Amino acid sequence: MKRLLSAACLMFAFLFVSGMAYALSATQTIQHVGDEMISALQTHQGQLKDRAVIRKIVNKALLPYVDLNSMAGRVIGRTAWVHASSNNKAEFQNRFKHVLINTYSAALASYDRDTLHVYPLRGKPTQIAHVKSDIVRRNGQHISMVYNMKKGASGWKIYDVSIENVSIVDNYKAQYASVIQQGGLALLNARLARR
Repeated sequence: MKRLLSAACLMFAFLFVSGMAYALSATQTIQHVGDEMISALQTHQGQLKDRAVIRKIVNKALLPYVDLNSMAGRVIGRTAWVHASSNNKAEFQNRFKHVLINTYSAALASYDRDTLHVYPLRGKPTQIAHVKSDIVRRNGQHISMVYNMKKGASGWKIYDVSIENVSIVDNYKAQYASVIQQGGLALLNARLARR
């Protein structure tokens, strides 16, 4: 009976932590996301050439922890985002979600028993955190990543990621800037629809 009670408590604790992401700290959130992705990649190791498999992993393990609205607004720029219609914003978020999935999928296709090391934060963040981590490749190479996160009602969410000091938000902002200047978010959505 005691073993059964212990197992039930352990299962409850697992369900509580995985179902109640808001209870996780910023570093715990990144570690959780990393562990989920690595576990899924290991499970599907033989299928990683199939981008659809990797897209499903990214969609399930990473995207629930991304503040897509904030990230999309930062990519477009404050002025263009404020002046865009709600329909154009929703369309861009959906299109940008697919851009992110494809970006991460391309990087994860080369997964080869990589590991994730998440560094502890200095101090205790209240609303904003910059979580530093390294992806350690099997050949010993370290890839530096910083997850910029903010805390909301549902827990810590990622609003930007820097890989080797290159911000994803800044990268896409630079790519889309001229189109935004020419015709705003509607034109960018139309261009992204053709890809």
